[in-house]
Amino acid sequence: MTSLPLVAAGGPDVTVSSTFSTILLVAAGAFALFAVALLYRVVRGPTTQDRIVAINVVGTNTVIVIALVSVALGEYGYL
Repeated sequence: MTSLPLVAAGGPDVTVSSTFSTILLVAAGAFALFAVALLYRVVRGPTTQDRIVAINVVGTNTVIVIALVSVALGEYGYL
């Protein structure tokens, strides 16, 4: 099992195993699929409030996916 070095600006060196990195990428994919599934609620929401909440959740999921991919790839600039 290999470790990926992660270096935060001015912080200590942190390593993330390739297994943990894979888990983070799978979780990011799951959140992305969930966001795509919510697009149905955005289009077909029975009320305006449902559409607004769905758009808010899609935006939140986008931020979560960016954070998970950033940690998995060791790119702290996106955080």
